[in-house]
Amino acid sequence: SEPPEYISRFEIFGEEISENGESIVMSLFISDRTRLEQLINDGYDVSIDMEEMKRLRNDDVESTERNQSSNLRLNNVFSVSSSSSEQKEYSNISFRQCFRDVKGAYQTVHDIIANDDNNIASLIKIGESYLKSKNPNDGHDLIVLKITGGNNNTPSPKPIFFIMSGLHARELAPVELSLQFAEKIVSLYGVDPDATTIIDNTEIHFLFHANPDGRIHVENEPFWAIPRRKNMNFEANIDGSDYCGYFAYYSEAGVDLNRNFPFMWPSNYGSSIQPCDWEFRGQEPGSEPEVKAVVEYVTSLFPERVAPGIITTEEDIVVRDDDKVSSLFFDLHSYGDLLIHPYVYQNRAPGHSNGFAALSNKFKTFKSYKLAGGGSDNFLYEASGTSMDWAYSALGMASFTFEIGQMFYEGCQRFKNKILPDNLPLLFYAAKVARAPFEFVRGPDVVSLSVPFGDGTYDRSQSLFVDARVSVRPGQHLQSVQIYFDEYPYDDGASSGNTMMKGEGVDTVAEMFWIEVFMSDFELGRHIFHVQATDTDGFVGPITSQFFTII
Repeated sequence: SEPPEYISRFEIFGEEISENGESIVMSLFISDRTRLEQLINDGYDVSIDMEEMKRLRNDDVESTERNQSSNLRLNNVFSVSSSSSEQKEYSNISFRQCFRDVKGAYQTVHDIIANDDNNIASLIKIGESYLKSKNPNDGHDLIVLKITGGNNNTPSPKPIFFIMSGLHARELAPVELSLQFAEKIVSLYGVDPDATTIIDNTEIHFLFHANPDGRIHVENEPFWAIPRRKNMNFEANIDGSDYCGYFAYYSEAGVDLNRNFPFMWPSNYGSSIQPCDWEFRGQEPGSEPEVKAVVEYVTSLFPERVAPGIITTEEDIVVRDDDKVSSLFFDLHSYGDLLIHPYVYQNRAPGHSNGFAALSNKFKTFKSYKLAGGGSDNFLYEASGTSMDWAYSALGMASFTFEIGQMFYEGCQRFKNKILPDNLPLLFYAAKVARAPFEFVRGPDVVSLSVPFGDGTYDRSQSLFVDARVSVRPGQHLQSVQIYFDEYPYDDGASSGNTMMKGEGVDTVAEMFWIEVFMSDFELGRHIFHVQATDTDGFVGPITSQFFTII
């Protein structure tokens, strides 16, 4: 029989896990005793999973310990309490009201544009969904929110950070995570020096809904339907028939967009030629308008590269081990708490394997993801035609797939209390290192930057004292710490900066350095300085910035 209405309000940890006749066993997360007693009073047999409760408690302890690490600055800057999504109400998904629906997400993007007093946001139509490609009165435009500031001195093109979510329709949390990251970093421009430096010197591109037709279907599907993964192309069968029967509309029909990218597409590894399978790859590589839009748009961001077309053999792979990587590509999915890097068409380690390993391990300090990339001990399964493999092999982007959370329809409490605070600082750090992700991640981190005497406001007769706290890994030795005033270290014509520290052998976990600067050399108004550290192997760490004002 149909479960009582209030069951749908519970946060379901897993889908149906077993069935025996008329008996269905479900795994639920219940946040208060009243709901537990309500289930018991309604005649349900209830047992408590003590192992799961213990694991959740351990997660909380691990998160607390991580927040006391060198990532503390990012966690403080990227607290979720002031998210603009909490200040304005947007339309949401009826059965998960903490997640904006497609309408609410699109309205959010338009509001960001409308309220953009700093001219850092732009809206770009990159293509159309399957349904709209067939009927202009149906379906959706695929839109990208581009965030970048006005530093015209930085070498062109700026480094690229492309973030995609919603490729699989049923995965709710990734879209909301990327929306809140966009809102937060935009709100910090001109307020937080690190966010300002990132936006001025990086292009961040958000494709929040890569499969909006499928997501709309999920938002309106009946309680009993199997959550939709694929797009809404029901004509993908070669003869155009209604090939998946009565239930096609609710689950099986369509193309798996993350098996349709033009990389190793003919391979049978982890994809299917059967239209009713979950991993049906379509009739041709890049056949789906959603995939075609992503491929064409992301490729256009790298005009210096010759588009490789369809990559069908390893000889066609463009990226070489010695190529410099100056961009990031994130494809956000759910679920499983997994972090995956290329390759997955086979269990094969990528070029830049040391860089991928270093970056994966750094990301893991923000959130204890299980590392499951190509060539790793935890490799899960083969999958050809994925966005991640394509972005790395075709364009040389440091590409990752994140499997966020523990279910497709993630619970709201876990999303707010775990997923947001764990992943927003990670995304912020990724934006910091997008210029040279495989290099910056191996350099020393400037984990705090302060002007200890005063409030950051000075007159021209005073001196500015700058304290920088630099962290190194075990076995790493600090070579130098440089500070740059009112110039970005990678600007055309930038100086070599001022030296705060130079020498060999500094290998403490965290070391303080300071410099005195005379304010008489500066004009009135607000200024910015950037600090960057280098180790004895020549690896330069990410840039950390701070404001000060001369009155």
